[in-house]
Amino acid sequence: MYLKRGSYTHQNNEATYSVAKQAEYADNRTLIGTSWQVKIRGMVTGADAQALSTSMLAMEAAYSVTTGDFVVLDNNSAEVALFKIQGSKTIGGIRMTRFNYALAEAAELSTYVRYEIDLEAEFGGIGIIGGGTAGQSTVLTWSETLSVRGNGGPRFTYRENRNGPPQKQIVSRRTPVFATQRGEAVGLYDYPSPSQPIWPQHLSGPDTGLQKTSASSVGGQGYSQQRREYRISWAYQFQLPGQLTSNPSLGY
Repeated sequence: MYLKRGSYTHQNNEATYSVAKQAEYADNRTLIGTSWQVKIRGMVTGADAQALSTSMLAMEAAYSVTTGDFVVLDNNSAEVALFKIQGSKTIGGIRMTRFNYALAEAAELSTYVRYEIDLEAEFGGIGIIGGGTAGQSTVLTWSETLSVRGNGGPRFTYRENRNGPPQKQIVSRRTPVFATQRGEAVGLYDYPSPSQPIWPQHLSGPDTGLQKTSASSVGGQGYSQQRREYRISWAYQFQLPGQLTSNPSLGY
């Protein structure tokens, strides 16, 4: 078995490796991506310390970049699809998080040196396990509140007298009810549609609002940098002729 990183190819059976694939879920338990962790453990041989140093510097250079693929080849030099990481489909490329030399034995760097490499990569996409491109957008979170002030009953005031106690006087038999519909939603790859006004016929136009927040960047420099978590919020004000019954929107 061979390992290959970009254009750099390890010697046959030089290294062992392990691959872990971990699903990434949103708050609503939607599968939105997969992260891979690869651990490589190997040993390089050479004539002397200088030859070993030259070999390891070439290996370090190959693993230090985020572009290119990570491939496992069988003894016939055919790619093993199960463990291939195609860099162009990752978010931010293939990242080396650790490159370590064991150097636990006295003979290290004489004719051989052992090394440990850790890699990670992330794939985005709805319902994808194992890697792919960004899938369709989905709503990650949704919340809405409906608050009501007033009950439509009479409005009264107290008239003050010079000598006697204040007198209660009814100003109006019926009063308007005020309501506020306010919410927020976050979409994975695009802005969700805001909730519609519950009582459009009683909407107080000047008091409505819609706000969009820029999405977060995921992946940094490298392949397939993505924007995620598109946040939108809304607020509607109503003046109602009396008490009306309704509930906040569930969204999704």
